[in-house]
Amino acid sequence: RRWLWPEGVVLYYNTWLNKSSNWGTSPPHWYFTSALPRALLGSFALFPAAFVAEPRFRRYSLPAVAFVALYSWLPHKELRFVFYGLPLLNGHVAVAMAKWYNNRHKSRVSALWFWGCAAALAGSALMCGIFAQASAWNYPGGYAMATLHDQERSTPGQKYVHFDVMTSMMGVTRFQKDHCGNWRYSKDPSFIGGDLQPPPFTHLVTSAPQNHTQWFSTVAEVPAFSRIDWRHFRLQTRPTLWVMARKPDTSVTQHSDLDEELEVPLAGDRV
Repeated sequence: RRWLWPEGVVLYYNTWLNKSSNWGTSPPHWYFTSALPRALLGSFALFPAAFVAEPRFRRYSLPAVAFVALYSWLPHKELRFVFYGLPLLNGHVAVAMAKWYNNRHKSRVSALWFWGCAAALAGSALMCGIFAQASAWNYPGGYAMATLHDQERSTPGQKYVHFDVMTSMMGVTRFQKDHCGNWRYSKDPSFIGGDLQPPPFTHLVTSAPQNHTQWFSTVAEVPAFSRIDWRHFRLQTRPTLWVMARKPDTSVTQHSDLDEELEVPLAGDRV
C-alpha cells in the first residue's frame, strides 16, 4: 500500500505517459456524429440554423466547436471530455429560439422555425426520459450485489464473495458492503475460474458463469440495457451478470489465511 493522489495518477498516465488510448479508441468524427447528437438532442439539429440566424453569439459558440474539433484528434474519446462546450452550443440555439419566438407573428418563416423549435423541445424531453430509463439499467453490478445480499443473507456461516473485472466496472462499490461481519469481498483480477482445485470463495458475481460451473451453481441472473426497440417503443435488456453460490457438495478451504487478502482488493476500489 502507498499514499497516492488518484487524479494525479490518472493525469500522469493519460498525459505524461500518453497511454489513454489503452482504454479504447474512436474515429476522429465520433464527437460530431455520435456524442454531440446524443448529448444535445434537438439543439444539435437546430444548431446550423441558429449559427446562421444569430451571428452575434458566434464568438461564444465557435470556441466550443474548435474545442471539440481539437479533442477529436485524441484517439481516446469520451463525452465527458467535451462537456465544457455543451452550454455554449446550447446557448447559441437558445438565443436563436428566442429570436424566432419573438418574430413568430412577423413572418411565416419565423413561425415555422418557432414550431420547429417546439417540436425539437418536445422530442428532446421524450428522449431524455428514454435515455434516463436506459441509464438505470447500465450498472447491473449494483443490482447484482443487492440481489446477492437479499438472497444469501440468511445463509449461515462466513461468506467469501468474488467480483470479476466486468462486474467491478458495472456498479459494485464499497457503499453496498454488508457490515454485519460475516461477509468478505474480493476483486482479485487473477481469478478467472476453471481451476482444478476448489477456489476459496462461497459466492461469485461474474460475467462468465460458464467458467465456474464445476464448483458453483447460478442463483440469479441480472439483466442490463441492450438496445432500444423503436418498433415497439420499449427498452430491451439481456442477462449480463450472474450471481453464483458454492455447490452444496463442495467445501471452501483456507478461510483464516484469506481474510486479510480478500479485504485488500475492495479497499482499493476504483468504482
